[in-house]
Amino acid sequence: MANLKISLLSTFGLFPKTKDIEAKKDALTKEFNEFNEFQNSDELKEYNELNEYINSTEFKEFKENIEKLNFKDTEEYQKYTLFNKLKKSSKFVNYYKLKSSEELKKFNDFSESSELENYNELEEYLNSDEFKKIKQNLAQNKKLELEKLDNYKKLKKSKTIVNYYKLKNSNEFADYKKTEASEELKKYEELDTFINSPEFNEFKKNLEQRRIEEQNKLNNYNKLKKAKHITNYYKVKKSKELANYNNINDSEKLSQFEELEKLVNSKEFQEHKKEKDFKSSEEHSKLLKYKQLKKSSDLKQYFKFKKSKQFADFNKLEGSKEITNYEELKDLVTSQKFKDLLHSLEFKNTEEYKKLEEYNKLKKSSQIVKYYKFKNSAKYSEYLRLDGGKEIADYEELEKYVSSQEFKDLLHSLEFNNTEEYKKLEEYNKLKKSEAFVTYFKFKESKKYKEYKNLEGSKEINDYEELENFINSQKFIDFKEYMEDKKKFEKTDEYQKQQRYFELKNSDKIKWYFSLIGSKKFDEIKKWNLTFEDDFTSPELDSNKWITNYFWGKVLLNQSYVTKNEKHFFTEGKNIEIKDSELSIITKKEKAKGKVWNEKLGFVEKNFDYTSGLISTAQSFKQKYGLFEAKIKINKTFPVQHAFWMRSDKIVPEIDIFKYNHKNKLLISNYWGDTAKNSFKKSSSKISADKFCNEYFIYSLEWTAEKIVWKINNTVIKTQTKGIPDEPMYLMLSSAILTDIEDNKLPASLDIDWVRCYEHS
Repeated sequence: MANLKISLLSTFGLFPKTKDIEAKKDALTKEFNEFNEFQNSDELKEYNELNEYINSTEFKEFKENIEKLNFKDTEEYQKYTLFNKLKKSSKFVNYYKLKSSEELKKFNDFSESSELENYNELEEYLNSDEFKKIKQNLAQNKKLELEKLDNYKKLKKSKTIVNYYKLKNSNEFADYKKTEASEELKKYEELDTFINSPEFNEFKKNLEQRRIEEQNKLNNYNKLKKAKHITNYYKVKKSKELANYNNINDSEKLSQFEELEKLVNSKEFQEHKKEKDFKSSEEHSKLLKYKQLKKSSDLKQYFKFKKSKQFADFNKLEGSKEITNYEELKDLVTSQKFKDLLHSLEFKNTEEYKKLEEYNKLKKSSQIVKYYKFKNSAKYSEYLRLDGGKEIADYEELEKYVSSQEFKDLLHSLEFNNTEEYKKLEEYNKLKKSEAFVTYFKFKESKKYKEYKNLEGSKEINDYEELENFINSQKFIDFKEYMEDKKKFEKTDEYQKQQRYFELKNSDKIKWYFSLIGSKKFDEIKKWNLTFEDDFTSPELDSNKWITNYFWGKVLLNQSYVTKNEKHFFTEGKNIEIKDSELSIITKKEKAKGKVWNEKLGFVEKNFDYTSGLISTAQSFKQKYGLFEAKIKINKTFPVQHAFWMRSDKIVPEIDIFKYNHKNKLLISNYWGDTAKNSFKKSSSKISADKFCNEYFIYSLEWTAEKIVWKINNTVIKTQTKGIPDEPMYLMLSSAILTDIEDNKLPASLDIDWVRCYEHS
């Protein structure tokens, strides 16, 4: 049936042409867009607003009221009448006559002059408290300054001041100051301070005490030197007996004697002596030796001296503290150092004595005597009381001040005739008598000027001038003209609105718009909402929309694969070309290596002799129900299979919008079933592909819950109501080789201008 329908339409030239379909759709879409655009336009909005207003009661009442208006019934007319009445009154005539007169102009010019401004400033100043105060201050300050001068003259003649400066300028005072600054006085005062100091008295006292102490040492030595026991001690110490004693005491002879004596007097020796052989013994020889030594003169003298009283006294003193002290004292008092010390401890031999002598000499000098006499005088005491004090300081300050040029200048400036104020007074009196000022003040006091001033700036004048401004205003002139105009409505904004309304109402655009309101012209466009579109305007395939392999290859391998019946391999986009907004899937003869799905072995490597391409929306776009269409050109290259088809995530459902193969046929198919049970069904139709090769046609699938409709260029090719998919599906476009092919048939291409998908509004 589909073939017959297509054949008949083609025979009679009734099969829709692709360009006509696109042109018609573009025109309708354009008009629809224009309709929508105009629907939101300012022009339509303006028309609707005007339509509502022009047909409103408000507009009708406004028009009626405008046409009833009369100028004499208005408040403006009352103002107009009042103004004309006031304008003719003598009060306003005289006011404006004087206002525009040369006399007032001169008066006002003079009022603004710097000359009058200066006069007013002078008058204000001369009558001010400031001016009076300045005059008072001048007199008061002059009096004060003259009092200072009188006070100075009195002080200058006072006895106290005269005596102070007389003494200050005297020779006696000069000598005093000279001595006061002299080295001689300085030396004297230093000596006086020293001589009368506790230190000096202490020095003398300590010196005398020290001298006595040292003299006592000498006296003590002389006393000891004459003492008998000391004399005897040194007599023995110098004697021959002591010298002999010392020689024997340290000799071998004494040691031998004492040893023998000890032996002879021993008990053993006495016992041995009684023995018969004693005389022949060695001990006997020792006894004889002992007796011999005992009788020797030097030992006799030794033992005699040793037992003497003088030796006993000597030994008592020998090495004693008394002898040690005596000898130390002797060494001290007989030394030159001690002699020098005694000499230095004499006061007359000290530096202090010399200072005392110098002090006494200076004390008696006439210069020092005169100095202290003057210093202690009553007149000098009085001088000192005044000198550096406030009395003299005040006097000298006053003297300096009254003698200064500053004081003279001040006295001169305190004369009123010499002041700037006096000059201002003179200038004021001169101005007051001038002709210009006499004329000015005469006019100022005139009756006509006073009447003028009473009106000037008054509410009466302000109201009149406000009324005059109103009557002369363009607004009033226009209002009066408008109110007296018989066609006043035509000059209103409402009239302009009415004319604009008629203009819009009769415009082609408004008529066109309202002719489409309620029509079904755009129902087909309104029926669908665009959900997916690609016009291939970019030179590269949009990877956000398309993948270039089977969905499960992308998911499981992230690379391409083919099924076991396919003799080509789908490259990763290498066989996809975009040029002039057309996408081409190109099938080539070329070697390739890739994976193929084997139900028993899974994915296995295989070498291929051909390559082709596939594009799919599996990862970007899936839709349940709607309109799916593409503008495609099938190149007649059997047995290369070109396809525009749809799938879900499983093997079925599958919808072939078309597949070109099978001996130059277009297959239009639907597959459904139970994947788990491996139970599948299909509905398929074939039509001749001759009509659809090498030219662009629009292939469409309209899918609802109730049916699937296949169309080519809006011509229904197949309708199916069974096995309707109820899950989202994605698009695929591909070219494949499923049977052997002659090489001269390649390369082959499937060309796609655009792809679009819609869903029901």
